[in-house]
Amino acid sequence: MAAVPGVVAAVPAPDPASSGEDRRAAIARAALTILGTHGSRGLTHRAVDRHLGYGEGTSSAYFRRRADLVEAAVRALFASDRARFETMAGAMLAAPGPLTPGQLAQFYLGLIEDVVTRMPQEARLARYECFLLASRDPATARLLEASFDTRETFDAALFEKAGAPDPHQAAVRFGYFLRGVFLTLAILPGASARHALLGPAQMQRQILAAFG
Repeated sequence: MAAVPGVVAAVPAPDPASSGEDRRAAIARAALTILGTHGSRGLTHRAVDRHLGYGEGTSSAYFRRRADLVEAAVRALFASDRARFETMAGAMLAAPGPLTPGQLAQFYLGLIEDVVTRMPQEARLARYECFLLASRDPATARLLEASFDTRETFDAALFEKAGAPDPHQAAVRFGYFLRGVFLTLAILPGASARHALLGPAQMQRQILAAFG
């Protein structure tokens, strides 16, 4: 089986008896990998089929248009982001008592560390591609805005627990800063090695600045 140059090694073809939802999920994940590896221009049905070891035309049976394939990749990325953040934020919110700005700083530094140490580079680049797509495609922009809204809801709950006078506004302000950090980690190869320069004191200053 021929592989798309530069794409992560293809996985074995799934059992024919696997459910359609399993295949849809596998196609969405493969589309996300290709989006991060080759950019939006490299994301085609043929590339996804080759990556997964499917017969040509298989992915188009589940996602008819290329736009549907792009949307599936974007949804897969945001779903993964949401699940990871909800797990980490949920533990903080469930802990008894208020949060201090210092504890909040450690939480967000841990989130950044998770991205640096556990997230593959193609996943970081896929996130950057999603921002580029959103600037040109209204449907992707709506998905991105919905993702921001969900994230800000959790951020606001954390900021409220930390005593912010206006938790929602603090979450919005801090979101601008944090997205800048994540995009820098995505597009600059050496940024991961320098992320430690953003220490607890610097992060706490950003949090207090977001308090207003």
